[in-house]
Amino acid sequence: MIRRRVDENSSPSKQMERMKTLRLRTIRFFGIGMLPRRRRLFYMFGAVILFSLAYYFYLGNSDNDLDEIDNLEAEFVSTEKWIVITTIHSPTSTVKALSNLHGWQVLVVGDRKTPNSWRLPNVIFLDVKSQKSLGFKVLHHLPYDSYTRKTIGYLYAIKRGAKYIYEVDDDNFPQEGLNGFHVSSEAMSHLVLSTNNLTSNPYVHFGQMSLWPRGYPLDRIGLSPDRTYELCETRSPAIQQGVVNGDPDVDALTRMTRRHKSGKLLLQFDKTAPPYMLPPGTYAPFNSQNTFFQRGAFWAMVLPTGVPDRVSDIFRSYWAQRLMWLIGESLAFAPPNAIQERSGHSDLKDAEDESEMYHGIGQYIKKLNEWQCEEISFYECVKELSQELVNAGFWKSQDVDVVDAWISDLFSVGYQEPEMIKSKPDPCLSEDHSLNVVFYPVEQSTMMPHDPSLNLLPKSTNREIVMDSLSSLCGSSHARYWKFALDKAHKYSDTLLIISIYRDFETVVPLLEAFYKPNFPRILYCTNRKASAAFIRNWRLSVLMVKRSPSAVECLVDAHDMQYNVRAYLHITDQMWMKTEDQLTKKQPPLMWLTGEFDAYKPHTLNLCDVGAIHCQVMSKDVLLNIVKDLDDMAFLSDRKRTKLRTCISKMERDPSWVAQKELVWITDMALHLPERLVPDLKRLRQIFLSTTQLPYEFLAPLLLECDQLTIDYLEHSETLDSVSPEKNGDYVFPFPFYNVTSNNQDVRRHYCSHFKKFQ
Repeated sequence: MIRRRVDENSSPSKQMERMKTLRLRTIRFFGIGMLPRRRRLFYMFGAVILFSLAYYFYLGNSDNDLDEIDNLEAEFVSTEKWIVITTIHSPTSTVKALSNLHGWQVLVVGDRKTPNSWRLPNVIFLDVKSQKSLGFKVLHHLPYDSYTRKTIGYLYAIKRGAKYIYEVDDDNFPQEGLNGFHVSSEAMSHLVLSTNNLTSNPYVHFGQMSLWPRGYPLDRIGLSPDRTYELCETRSPAIQQGVVNGDPDVDALTRMTRRHKSGKLLLQFDKTAPPYMLPPGTYAPFNSQNTFFQRGAFWAMVLPTGVPDRVSDIFRSYWAQRLMWLIGESLAFAPPNAIQERSGHSDLKDAEDESEMYHGIGQYIKKLNEWQCEEISFYECVKELSQELVNAGFWKSQDVDVVDAWISDLFSVGYQEPEMIKSKPDPCLSEDHSLNVVFYPVEQSTMMPHDPSLNLLPKSTNREIVMDSLSSLCGSSHARYWKFALDKAHKYSDTLLIISIYRDFETVVPLLEAFYKPNFPRILYCTNRKASAAFIRNWRLSVLMVKRSPSAVECLVDAHDMQYNVRAYLHITDQMWMKTEDQLTKKQPPLMWLTGEFDAYKPHTLNLCDVGAIHCQVMSKDVLLNIVKDLDDMAFLSDRKRTKLRTCISKMERDPSWVAQKELVWITDMALHLPERLVPDLKRLRQIFLSTTQLPYEFLAPLLLECDQLTIDYLEHSETLDSVSPEKNGDYVFPFPFYNVTSNNQDVRRHYCSHFKKFQ
């Protein structure tokens, strides 16, 4: 029972007397009591009105930002793709460019130093006042003047239905509309690094073998990089980190020792290199400057506040990787899709802020790797690991408070807790359809200590070994010609050359590498032949290892699954002498190029098939007839494509050369060029031949694709070398016995060596 204290001063009469006294004192204080009664009443009435207006203005002003946010929210309520930035600057050119990206909503989180006048069309801006009114618990744990206030923006976007969040700094310039990220939850083919190493340096994969990202353990910089991968179907990576050109994210030690003091870092990565995923148990740092999160990884976006802002995202990245393996998610690195023009920084101040990272990040990773969760729910594991990092001295107790508040806020905005997997995490959904791959990027020029120019590092490419091989085979002068060719030859930089290897790999590949590398910086060898790891490493070769004899369709489709960032794919075989200078540039407009003679009906060609000099396939006419019968059951084809295929095959059946033959012999050694955008069509048509009985005939898929395209060109071939001389129109010689160049056949060697003389 609550008892109220009663005394003599609490009577109604006493209270009325005190109120009257207080009112009179107030009137006298403002001088109103000295005025006549009528004027006094007038001023008192005016004061009430002014007070009411001030109070109304106060309420309206306090809610003004929220009203504006609510209006913007109504306008962008269906947006699933969000960009979150924090800034203390007026709108930069980066933010302005991002605000115009179709389908993306930009959200900017302000701080105390952010201009009060910050405004930009199509952008939601959260100033400090509006942040306070959002009601997030984590807000009470986020300091002012801190990069970690970005955390509020993540929660805001999640609450508004975000499925994808891209975080970026206001001095990064994303390229190509963020197309470098996989914005989908669908399964896809990916390169997965094959390694037992504790760490992976992503900058090596993208062609800067002497650099490392900020946060990479310094004691692991000199370790040999991994170059082997598994190509398989995976879940879409939950976190994707894009590397950036220009002034990339490296630590202060790198800047002080590699940057010329008169300017900024101006570096490039291999833009065509495929993305790759890390396997469970292998770590790499990722930042918050050019990073893409899918909804399954939103829980990992919180930034610890107990470490300097300069390294907060790095500590978050390793913490997130250890936890994401519990739920079967993965981290991927993407080729350069942004340019950074870094704002002013003090290298020494950055080094001071990064000092703890330099000395402790290796032990931090070791601690993460040793940890095993004892809980049964994912969020309990998140809390347990966070507390373990505090106990070990890596995090502060305030970081546990941040994580607890963050998880509570995630529940409040409707974010569902991820479920832990019971099996051992494996990025590959099926091992039955995986392939082994070795990948080497096109090594890029880099900056050396206090040198303003860019240079290739010695032995970072295979140039030396190619020149040594040519020198011993053709003479030292030819090695010089080849070096000239690297500078003079026309470059097909946006085309991936795929070469199917049927002969002895270590005999024929060095010859092809020297022959084609001046024109095609990017070559992928497709083979089922064995080659030693040492040979591939010394020659720095990219190799796709298929499980059966290679074919044009299989190799091209698998190369496309690797996700090279190129505009076109060109497939040839190890017996094709391709004219590589201006002839191919003339054929750029057509949609696709095909071998000139596709079916073998000449006696000489049939003889080459019989002796195994070229690869051929005998086929009954019923194969195509059966395809026509089965077209209605092929749901992956549109009605328009079915009609085109029927018309095309019917036309072939009426061809006199077709009618005259009882059975057909097709040349499967195919020269085939496809723009990147047509490869998905080829993959769909290939599905027709994926059954066991039809698989030998998948080489017909390009023929069916030809039926569907209106602009086709053909590669003209010959069996004599004079057809590819400058004054002739031939495109390639087939077959040319590259495998005999190193034998005693002097005529073949002479032809091969003479190819390089034109570059002298």
